Amino acid sequence: MIYDVYQDGDDWVAKRAGSSLVSIVAASREDAIARAEAFLARSGGGQVRVLAADAATEPTRIPGNPLAS
Repeated sequence: MIYDVYQDGDDWVAKRAGSSLVSIVAASREDAIARAEAFLARSGGGQVRVLAADAATEPTRIPGNPLAS
């Protein structure tokens, strides 16, 4: 499972890659990442991709079990 974290206005949001529904809304980038990592850890693992304002992807964070490449 992959969650994308990105800024949306004044908020930072996280949503499952490919989904149109936002799962997490947070006031800070760090909080959005931490909450997405915690969710993935409870769900068996996955990846958190942080998308920069210019749509570039920062290095992927992998909590719990990484996805097979």
